[in-house]
Amino acid sequence: LGDVRVLFIGEEHTNGEFHRVQLRVIEALHAAGRKVIVGLEMFPWTTTTPLERWSRGELTEQQLLDEAGWYESWSHHWGGYREIFVFARDNRLRMVGVNAPRDVVRNVRAKGLESLDAETRRRMPPAIDITSADHRALVTSYFSADDPLHSNMSPEQAEGLYQAQVTWDAAMGWNAGKALATPADPKEIVVVLIGSGHVAYGLGAERQLAPSFRGRIASLIPVTVRDV
Repeated sequence: LGDVRVLFIGEEHTNGEFHRVQLRVIEALHAAGRKVIVGLEMFPWTTTTPLERWSRGELTEQQLLDEAGWYESWSHHWGGYREIFVFARDNRLRMVGVNAPRDVVRNVRAKGLESLDAETRRRMPPAIDITSADHRALVTSYFSADDPLHSNMSPEQAEGLYQAQVTWDAAMGWNAGKALATPADPKEIVVVLIGSGHVAYGLGAERQLAPSFRGRIASLIPVTVRDV
C-alpha cells in the first residue's frame, strides 16, 4: 500500500474481527509515516465539527456520540469502532464523514439520480456510472429470492434501489478522494471504513471514483477463517 492514496477497507458492520483488521492497517500505515485520514461511511459529509473536535481531543466519547449523532446516523454499536476512534484521537488523525445524507439517498430511490440538486451534485463524481452489468448482478445477489422486503419489488422499485446503492458508492468514493490535500501530498492516505458490499470486486465506490481520480486506489476485504 506504499503508494496508495485511497484505501477502502470493507467490513461486516457487526463483526469485530473486521474492525480489528481496519485498526491494524491504520496503525501500520501511521507507523510507516503515512498521514492517515480516516473516512467514515457512518457519517454524512455534513458531519464535520464533532469529528474535528474529537481528533483534537476536545470531546469525551459521550460528547462525540451526542454531538455527531452516532445512533441517528448509524445503527451499529459504538463499541465495535471505539478502538479505531481512540487511536485516531490519540494520534490526531483527521476523521471525515464521506457518506451522502439519508434524505439524499431516499430522494434518489424515489425519483432517480436526475433528481439530485446542484449543491448535492457537487459532492458527487462528474459522471455517475449505472451501466455496469456486473455491478447490477452483484447488488441483486445481496437479496435472496425469499427476502420478503425485496423479492417482490416492481422493476421501477428495483431500479430505485439500485440507483440508491450507486449514490452511496459515488458519494463515498468521491468524498474520500476530496479529503486529500491539494496540491497532492504523497504521504497522505484516506482509509475508508465501509461496508463490504460497497467494496467487493472494485465495482462500488472504487469504480465510481477511479475515472476522476489521479492516484492509486486499493480495496481490501478481510476474510474470516474458522478453525475446524
